Amino acid sequence: MTTTKQWIIASSIILTMAAAPLAYAKPGQKSDDERRGPPPEAFTACENLTQSQACTVNTPHGVLTGTCETARRDETRMVCVPEGHKDRNGPPPRDGEQQDSRPEE
Repeated sequence: MTTTKQWIIASSIILTMAAAPLAYAKPGQKSDDERRGPPPEAFTACENLTQSQACTVNTPHGVLTGTCETARRDETRMVCVPEGHKDRNGPPPRDGEQQDSRPEE
């Protein structure tokens, strides 16, 4: 096999591997790395509720339960905050871990 053919085959394999994840992306949908903050469903869950009322959010990973709290970035809206995330400094500590003490934004 010539060097040119090897180069073409290698390039084709690399391009195919690089493009494969794009085939699974939905148009207009942000990846988890791109999205920051609560999903839209968390805001919808609290549209007709008040502060501290129980709420549920249907996610691809199951149903989350929590309470409606004022959104950190938009204090005019309520958002369903999952149980254990009320301190807003990150997720609750795992067994044996110390709580993160970062200041609020």
